[in-house]
Amino acid sequence: MIDFSSINAFNKGPRESFEDLICVLARRENPKNGLEFQPNDGCGGDGGVEALWILNNGRKIGYQAKYFTSIGDSQWSQMDESVEQA
Repeated sequence: MIDFSSINAFNKGPRESFEDLICVLARRENPKNGLEFQPNDGCGGDGGVEALWILNNGRKIGYQAKYFTSIGDSQWSQMDESVEQA
């Protein structure tokens, strides 16, 4: 089992490291008709989207990560809001 509270890539904190992991996994997905993969640099204005796959028909597949050490009503609300924003 992965202990996500200890995740630490390149001396980043757990949240940033988890977002990096999501980008790596999204990149490896390589969807059918995938044309271009665009990781987000996290500078804001991205609506919480960590990465995008651009398909050859112009459609986009977005990936969003939320790092929590526990899940309660507040965290579920944050996830709902993020999905609505995206």
